[in-house]
Amino acid sequence: MNASRSPVPDPNPQSAPLLSIITIFWNSRDDVPSFFGAVEKAREALDFEIEVLAIDNASEDGTADAIAKQFPWVHLIRNDENLGFAQACNQGLAAATGDYLLLLNPDCEANSKALAGMIEFLKKHPRVGAAGCTLLHGDGLPQNSYHREPSWWSYWGTHSLISPLVLRIRKALHVRRLRSRKARPIYVEWLMGACLMVPRPVAEEIGGLDPTYFMYGEDVDWCRRIRDAGYRIAHLPQWRIVHHHGTSSRHSPEFAFRRLYRSLLMYMHKHLHGVPAKALRYAVVLDMLMRLPIHMLGRESERLESVRRVLAMYRYNNPTLYPEDRPRPEAPGVRRWNRTHGRKS
Repeated sequence: MNASRSPVPDPNPQSAPLLSIITIFWNSRDDVPSFFGAVEKAREALDFEIEVLAIDNASEDGTADAIAKQFPWVHLIRNDENLGFAQACNQGLAAATGDYLLLLNPDCEANSKALAGMIEFLKKHPRVGAAGCTLLHGDGLPQNSYHREPSWWSYWGTHSLISPLVLRIRKALHVRRLRSRKARPIYVEWLMGACLMVPRPVAEEIGGLDPTYFMYGEDVDWCRRIRDAGYRIAHLPQWRIVHHHGTSSRHSPEFAFRRLYRSLLMYMHKHLHGVPAKALRYAVVLDMLMRLPIHMLGRESERLESVRRVLAMYRYNNPTLYPEDRPRPEAPGVRRWNRTHGRKS
């Protein structure tokens, strides 16, 4: 596996970046103009240096070439195979030089106030190990930007068959709360990896994202390890970033569906034990059993096969039952960021 980097022009070699933005692309060419256009505006509005690292996971739609041609100031890393989200993030972490490290999805639109606000908060609160802001849909309505630890109860509101209804109710209640109270920091259990900022010392202490997740679950795991090290996770609702959710997963929805549940089972093996783990497994099994007749009646053969695979994984409690997503080879130069228990090699 090889990774190549584009030349990076340095107009001001004396100035070290305060913030490193790390973003992962996979067949996301349509996101290139809006993402980097928003970052350019933020860079112009802020009085500190920002470096941007884009890792392309072997896109087949010309994403990397579009970035290199339209935005030559971006530090571009090209992978010749899809290493997965977590592994690619670790490549960005290894190459970044900023004091603050921001994982930002390419379907997000950065703005200067949110970037500066998160940095200022982290500066003032050294025991906060990660910060995020409110993520908004394109229509301005809020997303679930943070969550509780995976459990029987949280599962029904996030991934289950009935979760769309639960999310709609939560969204309406959230809008009312925003209108009726001041936006104050909320300390949470984990933040979505679509927009997640970590101070460099914390990231170096904890290590990078666990690359065995490939996609999904790596943000939950990272936040869990940050909390286990004694830091807090802060959601800052006063700052907002637009997130056009799920653009990459639309290219392969069945792969994303199966990978989501495989990652959840991997997380359970790593962090949950006893009754909480069993209860969550039973919740997924019950949910899949509810889905089976719906997809059978709808003749949705691909989703039906995915549901059957998830049922088998949870029945046998084996996330590697289907080897379609085996861990990729370690990318060059990222070994210390691939440590999953806070120890650097």
